[in-house]
Amino acid sequence: YGESNPTYGYTSEASSSGRGLVSGDSFTGALSRTTGENVGNYAINVGTLANSNYSINYVTDNFAITPKSITLTAPTVTKAYDGLLSYTVTSTDRTAIGSGLVLGNTITSAVITYANKNVGTGKEVTLSDVIISDGNNGNNYNVTLAGNSSSSITRQSSVTWIGAGSTGDWFNPANWAVTGNLGVSGAVPDLSNVSAVVIGSGKT
Repeated sequence: YGESNPTYGYTSEASSSGRGLVSGDSFTGALSRTTGENVGNYAINVGTLANSNYSINYVTDNFAITPKSITLTAPTVTKAYDGLLSYTVTSTDRTAIGSGLVLGNTITSAVITYANKNVGTGKEVTLSDVIISDGNNGNNYNVTLAGNSSSSITRQSSVTWIGAGSTGDWFNPANWAVTGNLGVSGAVPDLSNVSAVVIGSGKT
């Protein structure tokens, strides 16, 4: 898949009584095939092959387009600590993942996941659930997915207590959220993951 079409060869019947190609004669033109660029079998036909001195009895055959083998690798990514393993994949990330695809094919969706949630460098991420737009539901490729161990999570500047009541479970992820994005919980201020915490009055 994705390679240029070859020149389709043929073998002429040897000259015999009333049949075959006479020594020194040749055909003009070339064979062609049924149109299509996706993985599959395409009939090779007589095309423009001709010689006015002959009635050509052409025996057909097929031309096979096979899947292109490719390894798609997660790019090195960085996010601020949020207590979660997930990462928000950007269009730039999708372009990087699909850099080895055939021209015009793209990555429309992918999932990148951290192996653990804590701040650090040289962190492992995995790549999964990749969707390729190739006009054939991704079936033009044999895909191997690869992560990396060069990503990072930086320290979060501030998290806010969102737990109900005056006293709560301080290590329950549901009770903490990134300051400024309180709709997404999980950012427990443990280890060295957070620079500052915001706790409302009356909380103990």
